[in-house]
Amino acid sequence: MLRALTRDVKLYNVVVHGLAFMCIFMAFQTASSFNSTLLTNMGFGDLGYNSLAVIYAVFSVANFISPFIVDLTGPRIGMALGGSLYCLFIAAFLKPMAWSIMVSSALLGLGAAVLWTAQGSFVTLNSDENTRGRNSGIFWALLQSSILIGNLMAYFVLPDSGKVSDDEAHQFYMILFFVGCGGIFILLLTRATPRPAIEDLDGKPKSEPRLTLWESIRSTFMLLITPEMLQLSFLIMYSGLENSFWAGKYPTTLGNSDNSLPSDFKPRVIALSGIVLGCSQIIGGTLMGRVADRFGKSWVVMIGLACHMISFYAIFINLKSGYMEPSLGLALVCSFGLGLGDSCVNTALYAILSKKYVNQSLQAFAIFKCFQSALAGAAFGYSDPLALEYQLLLLAISAIVGALFFARVDAPSSAGYAPLNS
Repeated sequence: MLRALTRDVKLYNVVVHGLAFMCIFMAFQTASSFNSTLLTNMGFGDLGYNSLAVIYAVFSVANFISPFIVDLTGPRIGMALGGSLYCLFIAAFLKPMAWSIMVSSALLGLGAAVLWTAQGSFVTLNSDENTRGRNSGIFWALLQSSILIGNLMAYFVLPDSGKVSDDEAHQFYMILFFVGCGGIFILLLTRATPRPAIEDLDGKPKSEPRLTLWESIRSTFMLLITPEMLQLSFLIMYSGLENSFWAGKYPTTLGNSDNSLPSDFKPRVIALSGIVLGCSQIIGGTLMGRVADRFGKSWVVMIGLACHMISFYAIFINLKSGYMEPSLGLALVCSFGLGLGDSCVNTALYAILSKKYVNQSLQAFAIFKCFQSALAGAAFGYSDPLALEYQLLLLAISAIVGALFFARVDAPSSAGYAPLNS
């Protein structure tokens, strides 16, 4: 009876924290998609891109200390603290000033590292061998629903015109702020889950030694320099580049803030693109896990590579080549391909890291977020000055290199590499 109750509490925790993340990222992802366009309309120039660059740069560095912070606070408090900094960032846009947006961006970078490290620990505590796949699927579906729901909200809230007024922007961010705060409240409804007991040789329980800050950083770094992790880092870095593209550059281009595209392209199209992308993310996340289990993780990466290559080429032909009049319909098809490919890449990365680093999952996922956020920050930094066609070329090259190294690690011949256990 007690065992059944514990299992129910764990399922409850997985669903509730998934709903909380859906609210937090419904607010943040929607705000991020519109930040650059709205700030440009308000006369802040490149502040939106610079803000995103700071977020991901701090996020990257903070991943080396986030395991230590979460060890001190515990995963539930860690998630709440990290999520609160997401809400603080959104609040800065209620009355935008350059200094407050940049400071809140740096704090958000720290909060993101703590939030995601705590989330990985929380799911691990509430899963076992028989429920790991189910719980990951529940969380992924709820998380990716945030993109769909958030952009549906934006589509109906924002005006059907080419310009968003200051009052309309304030109302928009106020709604997002309260949605994010709702997510923090839902996180507080999760229940405490006891850590698995650790026993000594005599079968008596013993306490697990807590790593110092230096020991935590060293453990993460030692895993980072192993051959397998270094090879996986190429696809991880690509995931950061393509994430910044579909979350920043591409929707901003469709928003047509510089009036370089036909009148069909306007700020409201950003939300429409996000709706399509969110649907493809949910479809991909639902299907690709089964493909990985049945045919292998490398096949999932190859499917994602094909989706992205076709999308990159179609985006170039549609928006930059001059061979055709830019088509909104084709642009939305490309949004679907970007989302489907992104779900393939991330599903494969989560699967291979979970399999190969069972005993070092905290460090492995911290490294994953470190590389991903570092390259996303760099991409947001060059997003505005670098022409779209050159960004597409860089993405295509990075995708091919990342897929090749991933296949090498996933192949049986790479099994000789063993992660360090120090």
